[in-house]
Amino acid sequence: MAKKTNIFAAGNISTAALPLPMFDRLLATDGVKPSTVLLYVYLVRRATGPTFRLHMGTILAETGFSRPTYREAREQLRTLNLIRCWELPGTQGWWEFELLTNHGTTLPTYEDYVHFSDLPADEIEAYYADRLGVSEASGQDADGSLLFDCPFGHTGKKPTLKVTIDGGDHHGRFICNNRRCGRHGGMIGFEQMIARQAGRDLSNTQAGQAVRGFFVGRRRPVDERLSDGPTHPIVAELTEPDDAETEAEVF
Repeated sequence: MAKKTNIFAAGNISTAALPLPMFDRLLATDGVKPSTVLLYVYLVRRATGPTFRLHMGTILAETGFSRPTYREAREQLRTLNLIRCWELPGTQGWWEFELLTNHGTTLPTYEDYVHFSDLPADEIEAYYADRLGVSEASGQDADGSLLFDCPFGHTGKKPTLKVTIDGGDHHGRFICNNRRCGRHGGMIGFEQMIARQAGRDLSNTQAGQAVRGFFVGRRRPVDERLSDGPTHPIVAELTEPDDAETEAEVF
């Protein structure tokens, strides 16, 4: 099985996958220094998955940063909620990094693509409920489809937004049965419609990232998503690079 990575081939060139919505936010934020942008691009380039480990000595050697410059850039990325990171206890300068989406969940890599046709009903319900700001569907129809109130201004006495969960070709897709609405589509289309209501236009890629980010974030245990550090034992085979520097900080 291929290793998870943000690197893919663009012709004969090795290319790093860069999440454009987060990169745009980084560039548009007042006070962001060039070193912060460089560190973000470097971390995306070095990522072997949504979470990965690097030694501080390696980062300093490969970026040319001084320790104060690196520390300032790292903290700016954390403040912008673009990364989470923590120093691994007892490992002499090893850090674990996590690339985040706009929703604070793990950034998907190419191997994290969600197969919508394989999603269980409770996951589909959780997605639509989250985007509609409710805890669960209002009910189900005779075919077992999920029912929600239409968010596009065409509500009636009964919920009119139907989400199919039959496991077939229309699994996870929605349709509003109100004649004045009739909106329909898949989850990426729904993400774009909800965003448009909030005054934001999302491309298919941006909407797909948002939807997949939601499901990838749900795959992680709640205690790990909410913790400030790893809950698993430290891997013993980590070794220090030559001439490594260490840094101990308490958060």
